[in-house]
Amino acid sequence: MVEAKGAIGEFGILPGHTQFLTTLQIGEIRYMKEGKTMHLAGSGGFAEVVEDKVVFLLDTAEFAEHIDVERAKRAQ
Repeated sequence: MVEAKGAIGEFGILPGHTQFLTTLQIGEIRYMKEGKTMHLAGSGGFAEVVEDKVVFLLDTAEFAEHIDVERAKRAQ
């Protein structure tokens, strides 16, 4: 399962999803890995769904647990 913010709103992808390509907006990307939900902060890019794979091409990305809150506030 993958959830992200696309060009026309938030979308979710489950196994067997139809193929598509979309731009990604700045925001959170959530996905399941080994039964655990992972959170990633992305600054925009592209997502492609082909067969049983989702590929993200992101300008920048950072796992939620690695975000330096003070640095992020200064950058904002």
